[in-house]
Amino acid sequence: MKWMFLPLKRYVDFDGRSSRSEFWWFLLFVLTVVIGLTAIGIGLGAYYYGRSDPTPLLGLPLVAAMIFLLAILVPLIAVMVRRLHDRDLSGWFVLINLIPYVGWLISIVFMMLPGTPGPNTHGENPLEEQAHQPDQLEQIFN
Repeated sequence: MKWMFLPLKRYVDFDGRSSRSEFWWFLLFVLTVVIGLTAIGIGLGAYYYGRSDPTPLLGLPLVAAMIFLLAILVPLIAVMVRRLHDRDLSGWFVLINLIPYVGWLISIVFMMLPGTPGPNTHGENPLEEQAHQPDQLEQIFN
């Protein structure tokens, strides 16, 4: 659960490294919210389809999804840059997403690859940092 919201805490932090779990849990959170809001919008559209009195709030869930995507864009790019740093690549590789048709596919492959073991030019291995930090439950009970 902490991985899902960690990129929001590191909103504009483009330095350092992020683990694969941090990226994928955050992406799962983003997709869940967007798909949920879109499903509500489609459901409302289907419910009011063909009626003479559609509600003016019909497109509100879709507008909320678009606003959410705009608000989450910076932390999403930041966590992608940190993932690239984990592979010891420049953050500018995030621009691969702009290549039509295949850019997102190349980016997904980069996000799936494991990070470099040990420290690299962008900092310590995030997996090793996690091993040295006590869990929140351990802090509560100790």
